[in-house]
Amino acid sequence: MDEDEICVLSNGDNLDQAFQILQKFLKNNENVFSFPSLCENNRRVILWTAIFQHLQNKCSNPIHALCLAAIRVLSRDKSDLENLICEKWVTILIERAGLYNFVGIDEEGMVPMEMPDKDVA
Repeated sequence: MDEDEICVLSNGDNLDQAFQILQKFLKNNENVFSFPSLCENNRRVILWTAIFQHLQNKCSNPIHALCLAAIRVLSRDKSDLENLICEKWVTILIERAGLYNFVGIDEEGMVPMEMPDKDVA
């Protein structure tokens, strides 16, 4: 992804362009595991930040799935990943994955968990 595309994502103004950029990125990088071009000019940090800004913005909902897919692809490159990801971003990923959606689940809706008796020799 070049600097102009990252800039468009960072601005967050044009969802149609962001949609096209993310789609192109996913198509071109479906089998890529390293992104050395993102090491230049702090591109990696700017790109990840832009994607997470979109995930936090409800107006960007139409591209949330593409943002999550882009994060999946980008996370293949482990370069400085531990310094890039913060707790807030992990929480956002959990929320967007629907893992915090416990509203409306009652005990009747839960699957009973029965443990088999342990055989004693």
